[in-house]
Amino acid sequence: GLLFVGKKGGALARLEDDFVTRTDPLESLDGKIVECTWDMNEKTWVFLRTRSDKDTPNFITTYEKTWKSIQDNITSNDILEFVEKEVVTNEGATTV
Repeated sequence: GLLFVGKKGGALARLEDDFVTRTDPLESLDGKIVECTWDMNEKTWVFLRTRSDKDTPNFITTYEKTWKSIQDNITSNDILEFVEKEVVTNEGATTV
């Protein structure tokens, strides 16, 4: 399937990434705004749900920032380790 994001002037930009659905028939999603998740193993976007609460797709910059976050691959464990190291270790420190 194909995914599109918004561009200036209401135009749409087609993403080069693959898109699959494991629940709804692909044809039933045509023209709809959908929420997806990235499958790191399959290297594809996977349909999660239709976004009937939205009437316009995300702008391309939202996609680009989301894609960068996915590529950074920061896990919840990474965040917990950071908090333990930076926050808990500095708890007794005095700031001026």
